Amino acid sequence: MKKFYLALFALAAALAITPAAFAGSITWTDWTSDTAGSPGSASGTLGGITVTYSGQTSNLGMAQAASMGQSNLPWLPPSSFIGGTVGNAPPVSFDSVALEGGTDLSETITFSSPMTDPVIAIWSLGQTGIEASFVFTNPFTIEAGGPDQYGGSTITASGETVYGYEGSGVIQLDGNFTTIDFTTPQYEDWYAFTVGEPTPEPSSLLLLGTGLLGLAFIVFRRSKACLKLGL
Repeated sequence: MKKFYLALFALAAALAITPAAFAGSITWTDWTSDTAGSPGSASGTLGGITVTYSGQTSNLGMAQAASMGQSNLPWLPPSSFIGGTVGNAPPVSFDSVALEGGTDLSETITFSSPMTDPVIAIWSLGQTGIEASFVFTNPFTIEAGGPDQYGGSTITASGETVYGYEGSGVIQLDGNFTTIDFTTPQYEDWYAFTVGEPTPEPSSLLLLGTGLLGLAFIVFRRSKACLKLGL
């Protein structure tokens, strides 16, 4: 019985301290309007939060594809945008902010309320033989990556810079943000980004682990009492 109690305590403790390091649901920005230019702007909503972007922009992604006579839209295939802490790709219908880069403008994503551990999906960064990049002012981790409809591969990173030769994927910044700043110094026909926020889910594991710890303690106390009474 001693081994059983030890195993139960270990399981409960593990669940109670499990970090938020597994794939979870992401709420993505639904982009609804833009003004093309250098600088330009775009805006949308993320749940109850207003998201705005200022910097170089060509259009929203669907409009940009149509203007170039293309059928390839951002966020396809979805598998390139799922991995690590990211459990779902941005919906194609939620669109994207389309860029060409090649500017020294300071580009900024702004949230109407603080965003916790935001994720940024990047589609079709660079092209064969032409590297493009996002240079961020904050550190990040790459959570997902893969090819887009043109081929290519995952995005890569060095320091606070994301690189791509037709690269796609998702990065995550750690902390609370009301703004995210970056530059896009290399010109390339077009690529796109969007931003999302993880939906808190590990709390359910914390509650389960805490409950198991309590149950294990009660069972242990009762078994000790029974032993003392000779039951």
